[in-house]
Amino acid sequence: MKTIIIRLIMLGAVAAILPGCISYEKYYKVEQERDAAVEANLMLAEEVVFAESELAQLQREQDEIAIELEALIIAGTVRMQMLESGLQLTLSEEVLFSTASATINEEGKKVLTGLSTELQDFPYQIIVIGHADNRPIATERYPSNWNLAADRAANVVNVLEAGGLPSNQLGALSLGDSAPVGDNETEEGRKENRRIEIRVRPVTSAEVGR
Repeated sequence: MKTIIIRLIMLGAVAAILPGCISYEKYYKVEQERDAAVEANLMLAEEVVFAESELAQLQREQDEIAIELEALIIAGTVRMQMLESGLQLTLSEEVLFSTASATINEEGKKVLTGLSTELQDFPYQIIVIGHADNRPIATERYPSNWNLAADRAANVVNVLEAGGLPSNQLGALSLGDSAPVGDNETEEGRKENRRIEIRVRPVTSAEVGR
């Protein structure tokens, strides 16, 4: 009882001191908002550190993948690039497919299976993007380059999943001939444009299991 009386006296003193007759409820609300702001700032700081650690891990993965695919990298058929959003691997058409086909050859399956092995221990989001040159294609199976690039990307995803990567971390996308990296007026440029990009992005703890 004595403790309750003391608390009531203290609350009365606070109410008397605060200008404009601020109620205890309003004072308590201000305190809550201040604490919430401090907690949010701490969480943001932790998230930045987490992102940096994930990118550091991704850099180590890049080094391991480079060893795994050394021969293809030297030959120029596989390229790696570290982007702000993660790691990008670019595989030329000749590594994976025959011209105008979405069937992955045996060498391509071997490359993709090795990549799956390197990545399956980490919760990365992996998006496979199919690209084509601008030469028209109009077959019964592929009415346009969009369809060919989509089928190729989907088949790459299937091999990655068969190699051990969870389906909820994988995605396939077709950009057709809309994002060239080479000059479509030359054979060499068209060859550069016929490619598969595999983008590997760190996933935060909040995104795992979605």
